[in-house]
This record gives sequence, C-alpha cells and structure tokens, in this order.
Amino acid sequence: MNYAVITPTYKNHFPFVQRYLQSFVKYVADKDKITLYFIISKNEKNDFETVIEPYKNKCNIKLLFCEDLFKQYGIKLSADELLKKYGRFSFQTFKKLYAVLSIPEEKSLILDSESMWVKKTNMQQLFADFFAKPRIYGSILEPKYRIGVNFNQMVKNVDYLLEESCPYWFLENYMWFYEKSIVQDLVKQYGNPLDMAEKLRLKNLNMKIDEHILSGIFEITLYQNFIYFNLQKYKYDFINMDELIKKYLSSREVDVFKSSFYKKLRGGCGLTEHVCLFLKKNNVKNLAQLFKDLQIKILRCDRTDAKLYPLQKKFLNIVQPCILASSQGHCFGLNNTLKNRVQLMLWASKTFEKLKKHVRNFITPIKKICKWCVEPFSIVFYFIKFLLDIVRHLKIVLLG
Repeated sequence: MNYAVITPTYKNHFPFVQRYLQSFVKYVADKDKITLYFIISKNEKNDFETVIEPYKNKCNIKLLFCEDLFKQYGIKLSADELLKKYGRFSFQTFKKLYAVLSIPEEKSLILDSESMWVKKTNMQQLFADFFAKPRIYGSILEPKYRIGVNFNQMVKNVDYLLEESCPYWFLENYMWFYEKSIVQDLVKQYGNPLDMAEKLRLKNLNMKIDEHILSGIFEITLYQNFIYFNLQKYKYDFINMDELIKKYLSSREVDVFKSSFYKKLRGGCGLTEHVCLFLKKNNVKNLAQLFKDLQIKILRCDRTDAKLYPLQKKFLNIVQPCILASSQGHCFGLNNTLKNRVQLMLWASKTFEKLKKHVRNFITPIKKICKWCVEPFSIVFYFIKFLLDIVRHLKIVLLG
C-alpha cells in the first residue's frame, strides 16, 4: 500500500471516530488499499478497541501509540510531560510529524478525527491527482487586520524556526498531503520537532502569552512554509488565494467577504479556510467555481443553520468535495438526516440559544422568590430545633 491516512485522536473524540469510520466504509471505494493510522495513548487502547471493533474487518486500521513514537525518536519525557511542557499545538505536531517519519508509506494525508467522507471516493486517485500537480495555498498576512495575538505569535514562531519571514499563511483548506522525504529534509535542516519546540520555549520563555503558544507549532504551516521556500526544489505550485479570489468575485464582493472574515475571525486563519461561513446568494456560485477549479477536495464546512444550509448545499453540490474536515457540525454525508437537520438548524440555532438564555433570566428571580417564601418555615423549624437542643444540653450539664 503506497498511501496512508494519519489521524491523531483522544478519548473525548472517540464518538467522532465512529462517524469517521462509518463514512470511510460507506464512501471509499478502495478502502482495502489505504491504511488508516490512528495515534492514541496506550491508556486509551481498550476504549478505542471498542470503537473500532465493528470496522476491523472492513478496512485496514493500525494503531500508533504516541509513547512508542516518542521513544523511537529518543524522547524520554512522557506524553503528559510533553503536553504540559510544550502545549497542545506542539504536542499535536509531535504526534503527526513523528508518525509521518515512522510509517513505511512515502505519501500520507493527515486528517483530524472530526473529518467525514461525504461522497464516493477513490483514495488512491485522490492522492494521485494531488501529487500529479502538488500545490500549496496561501493568503496574505495583513498586519493591519490580522490582530489576534496568538495567531501572530504562531506566525512568528514558524518564521523563527525557518529563519526567514514568510508573507503568507498556508492553512487555506484541508488538503494536508505530506511527503516523507520533504519532512526528512525539514528535520535534517532545522532539527526534529522536539528540538524546534524547545528552541521556541527558550526564546519565548518570559513572554506573557498563552502557554500553548510559547512553543507552539502548527505542523501544516511549518511544513508548507518550508515547501514555499523550496518550491522549485520540490516542484510545487503556490496559489495566492487573495489574488485568485479577485478573479471570481467583483471588487465589491471581495470587500464584503474580507470585511466579514476579519470582523468575525479577526484574520486568525486562512482567508478561505472557513469559506462556508461567508456564503451569500451573490457569491456562492462563484466561490464554488473557484474551489472546483482548484480541485479542492478536502475542506471545512460547519455551523450549519437554517440560513446557511441552502447556501452550503449549493456550494458543495458544485465543488463536490470528498471529505469535510475538522468538524462534523454540518448536514451532509452521513449527517444528511431529518433528525440531524432539526438538531443543527433548530435546537442548535442562535435563536434557540437566545430563547433559552431569556427563559433562564426570567426563571432565575422566580426561583429566588420561591426560595425566599420557604425561608420563614425554615426559620421556625430551626428555631424550635435550637430550643430543643438548649433544653437537651441543659439537662446534660445540670445532671452532670
């Protein structure tokens, strides 16, 4: 088998893994040709075995224990110690990059456990199509608008590690395909992932920022930044999403899209990473055509509500992605059921949340009034009990 899918997960996400595997079995035509690697901790093995048991004979599942991965590369700290010392972002990077380096497959796709296949897919063809013309997607880093402290520190972290500033952010979609040889070159030139995290920790030690950011590394930005600086060597294309979106939307539509993006997400991600949140009647068709022309087959779609559902449905019908990554909070693929649509579009809607909030606000003082009304009875009860206690204690004292 030439290709692998790597998925780190942990106990809280095991319910997502069930849907992940259900969708893989249902939609992947060549499931016997692809190895699914799940990265877990050893103490989660028994619980995880229960989750994957129904699928063991239907697809090729292999478990990678993060403790073994770390030990293989000479790391003496435990998983808990690594997480505490370097934070969750670098901890995830350790798991993913060490897994890429350790498995036999040269090419792999990294997916999170909340991902879901949503249409018939030939995974070998998906890999082949990408690597026939490998590319990375980026958007411009505009300091004036990208104001998130943590986001900008993550950018600085990668620039520091690679010793060169990059003007782009590369998490635009979830086409997270990796080549082992490129990761090996990265490690050979800049050190292994643990060395990188330690270098950042020491540099940022006295900074007053989120502890997860002190030594935080987003492995996909590290990896794709490295490719950007070596485009010719690795024969990758770079796609500037800021420039390309102008060819598909009018200047007015671009302004509205960007304004919404920076207002809602403060620029703390890729320009088109959350495209499904910014769909409107006048842009959905053209944005979908952009994604279709770029052959983006793995993207994020979430927060489906009654307003967004018809727009997301139209968008996805044109783009025809194979996988919706990073969230199962949508109404497509296995989630395209009446029950789920009601759950997401009604009970999980902002309107319903506001209704619950105001009902709680209304009930709270009533509960206090009811509690207050009971207090006189409690006062009388405990006063009588106190008098009885006095009589009882006096008897004991007087009678010796």
